[in-house]
Amino acid sequence: DIKDPIPPLAQCMILYVLQIGYLTETINELTELFEVSYSTANRAVRWLQSKGFIFTGRVNNNIQFLFMGYELWDKALPYLISPIEKTIKVNTLPTNTLLSGKYIISDNNKTFAISKDVSKDISEDINGQFTVDIWKYNPMILSKDKKHADYLSLYLSLKDNTDKESSSIANKLIKEVKL
Repeated sequence: DIKDPIPPLAQCMILYVLQIGYLTETINELTELFEVSYSTANRAVRWLQSKGFIFTGRVNNNIQFLFMGYELWDKALPYLISPIEKTIKVNTLPTNTLLSGKYIISDNNKTFAISKDVSKDISEDINGQFTVDIWKYNPMILSKDKKHADYLSLYLSLKDNTDKESSSIANKLIKEVKL
């Protein structure tokens, strides 16, 4: 049922498989890899199982994705949502920020992505010079260069925007990804 919202970690796991590498971990190993609690990892695994994306082995409980590449993207896309929980303005950037937003491919980008954990240490300023998107999952996990947010998450953050510029940029981003 699509009304059952995807847990942030489940989305992060799907995007990880699409962009970083295959996952065959146990729930305990997922907690270390994604720096989450056991209950968060367990919720994500149960959701992915219920939607038919993974199965777990009987012997060691390792997860296995049933689809890869474009087939996984195509089956997951109806469930995937924007990773952005909240957008704020700041004057000082915290550590562990990634370039983000619709201007990621331009030189004058002033939008950055951070995880909820990092957001606890910053103070908002409505007149701030930087825009910070607080993500539902840690964007650093999906960043290959540790400087830029991953393109699939950026696509998801832009795909439902109605302005033509965002739509155009979303289409450019998705074309850059090799599934």
